[in-house]
Amino acid sequence: MQTAERGNRSATKRDELPEEFTSLREAGEFWDTHDSGEYEDAMTAIELEVEISEDRIYLSVARNIVQQLRRYAREQGVSTETLANLWLQEKLMQESTHSA
Repeated sequence: MQTAERGNRSATKRDELPEEFTSLREAGEFWDTHDSGEYEDAMTAIELEVEISEDRIYLSVARNIVQQLRRYAREQGVSTETLANLWLQEKLMQESTHSA
């Protein structure tokens, strides 16, 4: 009975769901402070199909190397993963050129 009462209270006291959010920030701020479970009646079911096109492999990297990599990535304005992939790709291209 307590759950039903709580559900009724939240349904009557909930903030109105905006028709549209003007930005992702506004939507994030709203959902940071509201429980989506209280708005199920306003939601529409959708079908979503996801294709995973890349395979990822995780490697162990020494802590001091990762720290340096993160610093360089920040300086370049890219993610650590992006910089690591670019550098590995460059090195592999150099090696394939030397071995050919």
